[in-house]
Amino acid sequence: MRISSFINTLVILLVVVIGQTNPSAAAELSAEGAAERDNSPMAGTLYASDLSNVPVGSFPTDLTFGGGNMQVDDSQGDAMLRFEGGSWFHIPLDTNLPESFTIEFDYYTTESYAVLFVAPYDAATSGGRPPSYSGYRQGQFNFFSIANTSVGAAISAASESLPSANGQNSAFTHGVVPIRLEANGRQARIFIDGTQVALLPAAKVLRTDTIEFFYGSMGAPGNGYIGNIHISSSSRLDGVR
Repeated sequence: MRISSFINTLVILLVVVIGQTNPSAAAELSAEGAAERDNSPMAGTLYASDLSNVPVGSFPTDLTFGGGNMQVDDSQGDAMLRFEGGSWFHIPLDTNLPESFTIEFDYYTTESYAVLFVAPYDAATSGGRPPSYSGYRQGQFNFFSIANTSVGAAISAASESLPSANGQNSAFTHGVVPIRLEANGRQARIFIDGTQVALLPAAKVLRTDTIEFFYGSMGAPGNGYIGNIHISSSSRLDGVR
């Protein structure tokens, strides 16, 4: 696909998403949420790993390998899971996510057209089919997505863009940033480096015992990195700090 055609497709997708989003959502990006800088892990740990005990070059044994090419890497300073486009893994939990939950992790990508998808995964709903970059889990279940392009889009959940790796925003593209995804029974939102960037009221996110991470890309050179993963049974949406 030519780059110009791809960009046009992204713009069209953005228009569709905006047209389907609750118009009051933007108004709910409160001043408190927009300025929040507390990146400390939430209480009620369901899963936590900083990968420090995993040998470089191997895959963590407490994760479920899905497909692609992934291994622990320390090139970003701390230990992180490095993956190429088309890679995915699952985090198995001991219990289903509760009504309120938070998924936190550090993230960095060098790939211009990469999108990181994160979703509570349901094998029955997915039919056991692997994820795909085009139409990720569309019609299966809701998800969060973080795009490394100038246009970020998601279906039925929260989404935000990370600027592409061309110096548009060095804070997001030249180093690791903390990401926080959270939901309760009323809404879901995304924080990047402590700043609220997306909120969707009435987000119907599944509550399952498996979290899927999928790193989709157009196949251009580059890698994604995830580390310091923490999943908890609480959310700041409920006033918990």
